[in-house]
Amino acid sequence: MKIKKKIIVSFGTRPEIIKLAPLINILKRKNYNFKIVNSGQHYSKNMSEVFLKKFKIGKISYDLKLGKKNSSIKFMNNFFLKFQKILIKEKSDILIVQGDTNTCVTSALAAKNLNDKNGYNIKIAHVEAGLRSYDSSMPEEINRIAVDHISDFLFTPTLIQKKILLNEGIQKKIVIVGNTISDSLKKIKFKNFKNKDFFLLTIHRFENVNNKKRLIKILNIIDKVANIYKFDVIFPCHPNTQIKIKKYKIVLSKKIKLISPINYDKFLILLKNSKIAFSDSGGLQEEACILKKHLITLRNNTERPETIIINSNFLSMLNEEKVIKRIKEILNGEVHWTKNPYGKNVSNKIISYINQY
Repeated sequence: MKIKKKIIVSFGTRPEIIKLAPLINILKRKNYNFKIVNSGQHYSKNMSEVFLKKFKIGKISYDLKLGKKNSSIKFMNNFFLKFQKILIKEKSDILIVQGDTNTCVTSALAAKNLNDKNGYNIKIAHVEAGLRSYDSSMPEEINRIAVDHISDFLFTPTLIQKKILLNEGIQKKIVIVGNTISDSLKKIKFKNFKNKDFFLLTIHRFENVNNKKRLIKILNIIDKVANIYKFDVIFPCHPNTQIKIKKYKIVLSKKIKLISPINYDKFLILLKNSKIAFSDSGGLQEEACILKKHLITLRNNTERPETIIINSNFLSMLNEEKVIKRIKEILNGEVHWTKNPYGKNVSNKIISYINQY
């Protein structure tokens, strides 16, 4: 049965586009009543436009382009006001948000404000709910907690996240569906390299790139392991990370090959062919797990503990000795995992549940 209620899908960053794309394509294919809002939080071509084209998102109903030259606070204030007007104009019934970005939390708060102060009844559906790093210094942690506690439907990747939400006293509809990234990865056409003797590196998180000592420590660890194992390190570098490397006057080792950000397909092909990936990314923990690639996470915590439990991921704690030991175990064939915790046909499950509503 075709849904009659008006759905708004809100995103503004590369991860949101990637993870909401399979869901949006189902809405399009089945002719649902929906509109897309792009806040423009990620405004560069390489971080936004290329992904919209790659996943065939099509027409954006409201392309706000608010991210460029705006601080986080100014961006969120502007987006809050504009997004509320959109929700009112479209007579929205259901809002779908994903993850833990400023776009996600601002969208949800705008809907919540209309519900509380103006008598609206906009149901908020949070895709990828229940993730927790328990590190309140991360802006993403504050965002995801806020969105979970005001959402009406919470779609969690695994049972772990459902238990977290229940332990926080959340009594709304919690549904275990998996992660939509598993749907997106099915669209990638992989190829094999002849030479797979390289490491892959990404660094972009605020706590790593805005801390000079921490960024230098990460790069020193990577340089050391590259020289121990005689592997080059391919480093697709986030624009902000490039700025900080220049600002801190960090001279990279010859082993570390810095390149500009590349498209999603090419990056995943690099990941698939690498010996080991090093990253502070959250999404890469899922992608590497699904693709059966070893990952060492350049952080002290993770909001994806299922990857640690099944042994696909390793928290470095920025401890050089622990990293070297883990690499040795991987290269000796001592690290294995057999299952993908992120499910299949996840977007279909989410749409089916919303359709029941």
